[in-house]
Amino acid sequence: MRVVDVPASEIAASIGGTKFANMVMLSALLAETGIIKEESAVNALEELTPQKMKKALGANKEALIKGRRYIEDRKSKNI
Repeated sequence: MRVVDVPASEIAASIGGTKFANMVMLSALLAETGIIKEESAVNALEELTPQKMKKALGANKEALIKGRRYIEDRKSKNI
C-alpha cells in the first residue's frame, strides 16, 4: 500500500471549485498506478457524462490533467 498526499481540494479550487477534487484524485490514482490510460478516462467521461452535466466537462478534463501533472512533478522531484 502506498499513500500519496495530493492537495486535491487546492488544485480543484484553482479550476473552479472543490467539486472537481474527485477528478483530481482519480487522475492522480491513474498516474500513480497506470491501471488505465488517461485517454481512456477522458473518453469515458465524454461518453458517460449526462447532457445536463456537459457544461462541467471542460473543468473535469482540466482536473484530470492537473492531477496527472501533480504526480508527474512529484516523481520528477523524487518526492
